[in-house]
Formats: sequence, structure tokens, C-alpha cells
Amino acid sequence: MRGRLYRLLAAGFSRPVPAAVAWLAKAAGGLPPLEMALGMTRLDGPWRSLAGSLSEWSGRSPPEVAAELMPEYQRLFVGPYRVEAPPYESCYLGRGQAVMGEAAVEVLRSYAEAGVALHPGVREPPDHIALELEFLAHLAAAEAGHWRRRERSRLAACLELEERFLAEHLLHWIAPFAARVAAATRRPFYPALAAAARAYATADRGLVSALRESLG
Repeated sequence: MRGRLYRLLAAGFSRPVPAAVAWLAKAAGGLPPLEMALGMTRLDGPWRSLAGSLSEWSGRSPPEVAAELMPEYQRLFVGPYRVEAPPYESCYLGRGQAVMGEAAVEVLRSYAEAGVALHPGVREPPDHIALELEFLAHLAAAEAGHWRRRERSRLAACLELEERFLAEHLLHWIAPFAARVAAATRRPFYPALAAAARAYATADRGLVSALRESLG
């Protein structure tokens, strides 16, 4: 369930083409309330806001929704001139705030540590928010497998990487990113998405820490 939620958030920050919009709407409809699934009652507010925004797509075709989202996606995250809320970790760290900075290199190291690599077709830098969220979805799925197979040493290593990646990467920049998204638009979807991602990543770090402690 944790991996599914990370994957849903990643899809929301991906380019809003019709296929992605259709998948996102379907995936969101299949998720139970977070307090029921994960016991994270404090996430109810951010998740309800996101679910409410997604519910507005009901009865509309994916191409129609994608066409509505695309101009805002371009303005917020792409440009071509001023980018209101750069979706790259490197832009929120250091003085230069340059794309493909040191953070991107460190993120790639984390991917390699987990034995994964970007698909050759990926055109975004490795520290794009959608890629970082997708990576956490991958780690959560791997962790679930280790629990099922009772692979204690691999489980401990996976949880350690999850906690470290959240602390040193996503949670290091998602707050200012979410603030910029909220300040730059009055449309509901992307601010709700960013707020939900921030709240969920924060809560998940606490859960991962507790799971690590449970291993002794």
C-alpha cells in the first residue's frame, strides 16, 4: 500500500498525457482511506484534498483533463522562460540552484545502491520529484518482498536506504517545493498533490524508523 501511494504521487508529477491521467484516476479510486490502510490519521486532511481534486475528473475524458492540466504543468514545472516551481532537488540546495547539481549525482548513487538505473528513455534529471517518488515506491515494494520472505538482513538494508533517502533527499526539499507550487497557482490539483506528497513522505519516514527499530 505504501508503494502504491508513492507511485500515485509520482504519476501526478509526471507529464499529464491522457494515458497517465487515466491511470491516475483509476489508481486513486482503488485506494482506501489512509487511516484505514496505514493508520496514518493525521494524513486524512491532505489526502481528502487530493481525492477531492481528483474527483472533479469524474465523467470527463482523459484527453480533456490532460489538455486542461498541460498548460499549468508547463508553467509550473517546465517553462520555457520562468519556471515557477522547479521539480528538481538540485534547485533547492546550494547557492547556484542549478539543474543537475550535486544532489542529482547523489540521487543517482542511491539508485545504484538499490540496484536500479534510469530507463534510457527518461529525459528528466535523476532528482526530478516524480523519479524520487517512484524510487521510494520501488523500495517499498522491495521491502514488502523481504518481509514476506523473512530476509532479515536485506530488510534491514532496505529500510536503512529508505530512511536515508527520505531524510537526505526528498524531505530535504519537498517543503519549499510545495510552498512554491501553492504560491504559484490557484488551480487545486497541483497544490493538493504537493501537500499530500509532503505530508505522506514526512509520516512515512516516522513509520520506516519505527520498522527499523522493531528489527532490534
